[in-house]
Amino acid sequence: MIITAIELNNFGSFQESRVELNPGLNLIIGANESGKSTIQSALKTAFFGERKGYERWKNWGNANPSCVVTVEYELPDKTVWSLVRDLAKGEVSLVQLQGGEVQAKGPTKVQGLVGRHLGLDKAETFLNTVFVRAGELAPDLVGIEPALRARVESLLVGSAGGSITKAQKVLKEKYKRLAGTIAQKGEGGQIGALLAQEVDIRREMAQAEQIKSQRDQWAAELEETQELLVKKTARLKLVKELIDAVQARRVLEVELDKLSDGRKKLRMKIERLKADRERLGEINKEMEHLDNYKEISAVDAAALKHKAEILKEKQIKMGVAADDGRTEAETKKKYAIFAFVPAVAALLVGIILVVLSQVFLGVAAIILGLVGAAAGLKLLKSRTSTAEDLESYLKEEVERLTGEINEELSKVGAAGLESFLAQQNKCESLAKELGNIEYADSIMLEGSSLEELSKEFDNLFDQTHSLELQLKKATKADLSTEEIFTHEREVSYLSPEVATLRQTHDTLIGRLSSHTEISGRSIVDLASELNYISDQLEGSKRHAKALSLAAQEILEIAAEISGEVAPQIAGAASELLSALTGGRHSKVGLEGNLTLTVFDEEVTISPDALSTATADQLYFAVRLAAADLISGEAKPPLILDDPLVYFDDDRFKAARDIVLKLAATRQIIFFSHNNSFKDWPGNLIEL
Repeated sequence: MIITAIELNNFGSFQESRVELNPGLNLIIGANESGKSTIQSALKTAFFGERKGYERWKNWGNANPSCVVTVEYELPDKTVWSLVRDLAKGEVSLVQLQGGEVQAKGPTKVQGLVGRHLGLDKAETFLNTVFVRAGELAPDLVGIEPALRARVESLLVGSAGGSITKAQKVLKEKYKRLAGTIAQKGEGGQIGALLAQEVDIRREMAQAEQIKSQRDQWAAELEETQELLVKKTARLKLVKELIDAVQARRVLEVELDKLSDGRKKLRMKIERLKADRERLGEINKEMEHLDNYKEISAVDAAALKHKAEILKEKQIKMGVAADDGRTEAETKKKYAIFAFVPAVAALLVGIILVVLSQVFLGVAAIILGLVGAAAGLKLLKSRTSTAEDLESYLKEEVERLTGEINEELSKVGAAGLESFLAQQNKCESLAKELGNIEYADSIMLEGSSLEELSKEFDNLFDQTHSLELQLKKATKADLSTEEIFTHEREVSYLSPEVATLRQTHDTLIGRLSSHTEISGRSIVDLASELNYISDQLEGSKRHAKALSLAAQEILEIAAEISGEVAPQIAGAASELLSALTGGRHSKVGLEGNLTLTVFDEEVTISPDALSTATADQLYFAVRLAAADLISGEAKPPLILDDPLVYFDDDRFKAARDIVLKLAATRQIIFFSHNNSFKDWPGNLIEL
């Protein structure tokens, strides 16, 4: 496998970053906190996922909620793949870029396919082989033992030869199904089940006779109960039919009363409607003679009546004004006579005085007499203008009002005002009566018609007649009050008695049925099955013994395979360690339990006794050997994170030569903060 690109979207400290990688050596150089560890974690997360990865790697200080890591890689068959893990959505997919189709989706399917591409199907194996970090070089070989063993098995028996480990597991499962487990003391296996069945059948056979006796007793009780139940049920049914007939008669009577009452009410309504229709005809005829008054409202009639009252009032005032004029003339005549008498006397006295030579006094008396006579004449002839104006005004008003009233009366052809008011009142009264009748009829009809009500009445009559005929027929309900009471009392004690008998009947049937289920088969069937189970038991024991022998053989083969794992890793690690140490340590030992040792001139040395640098070189060599063995042809990229921190100059140069040699056949992604690595040949990426 060759990783061609790593793309980080809001992952850790990266927002939108893409790292392009080449085959061979790739040097990613950067200071501390520049993101080297983040890229390494992104690779691990993309390949194997990470629990709560979103909470850990969501880009800090960025409002964008997305968090995606994409790894593009190429396989030896030249197919190019894109692995996309969306931590925000919890989704992962694997796409073959040539076709653009999703080849796997979901953690389980993607994990299986990526594991085959890497040659490393678990995160533990990945971290303990090709993922090499400074200070974490010591491999957990026990943790990767299953992967090592599976690889050696495939080398020994071939990819199509199956797995010895799986065969051993299958034999164990089969033996467990037959013989159970030691903890279960044989229970849970097929043999234990057969033994238990044998014991159960013998117990069943011992109980059969006792169950049969009990069943016979209950069967006799059931027969007796059934006979009594049939008899009591028949009597109860008969009595209930009589009582039901009485109840039906009562229901008919109540229904008949309801129908009769409804018919009476409906008849009254129909009669009322008919009477109203007759009255409506009479009103319409009367209204024909009052057509002229239909457009005259009560307000118009009141206005005309008011005019007549004003006319009458004006006529009275005009008569009063005329009487006042005559009284005034008579009064003035009296006053004129009173004025003439002194005036004539004064004239006579004046003449006499003139004759007597009293000219001055005589002339004065004559003048005074003439003035009095003139005043009397004027008083006789004069009349007040106010009285004349009032009488003239009142006369005009009387003539105007009389004309208006006569004009209104002529419109309707009324002979007089009294006749007009009487006809108008009659017209208005008839109109009100007509409206009241129509409103009352609409309420009584309720949206129907008189014809429909008549049909309904006829229907009610028919129903009533039918019920009356039914009640006249002789039925079982023709019982006296005492007979009805007697039957009701009989039902009161028969019902619980029948219920008790039915419950007893059901209980006995339930007991017989349950005993049938408990007793199961007959004794003959049980004996036959016992013989069959005995034969099966013997066969299962023979099969279990054969499986046990086969499993033992498989264990021996597995032990041989485990012995093959250690030498292969030790041989490959020895070559690498010799190159790293300049030949000082040229042999690595690896026991069957995967315990590491180093030989220094045939002296066995424990890794704990080595210097830190030598121990790192040992573990570095073992990791590479284990990775090559497990991954096989896949050759996953080797990821190195400052693994040479504790190497001296000579061993550093040796390690450099090994890394460059490895880079010729596989991809290496080398992370460091040391700028001196920039001089190494390869694809340099600075952070």
